[in-house]
Amino acid sequence: VSTDPLVFTNERVAPGSPQTFTLKLNLWWSPGDTDCFIHNEHRFLETHTQIHGSGRMQKFRLRDETTIYEDVVMPVGYSHDPFCRVTGKNEWTYPWHRYYADTDSVWLAVELHP
Repeated sequence: VSTDPLVFTNERVAPGSPQTFTLKLNLWWSPGDTDCFIHNEHRFLETHTQIHGSGRMQKFRLRDETTIYEDVVMPVGYSHDPFCRVTGKNEWTYPWHRYYADTDSVWLAVELHP
């Protein structure tokens, strides 16, 4: 696929520097009330879509669930805005974040790899 990373991350409206990415899709399942790990490491652009059940994407100030500052509820069919920001050529900075399954859930991770 081809997209401008700054458009993908909502940092720019008009495409300026389209780039070719390899699209990878990861389908995940988790039982309800599952913490799917707080992390901030990705070498790709990513967003998620809720397929079944309900979950949430959460942002944290630190790798500590008590530092939550954003809680995005994910009903079936919902895709959240990307969490990362472009910080250089093929470099993205993510806040500490996680997926949390409220109920038995299936969600899709959409990854754009440079």
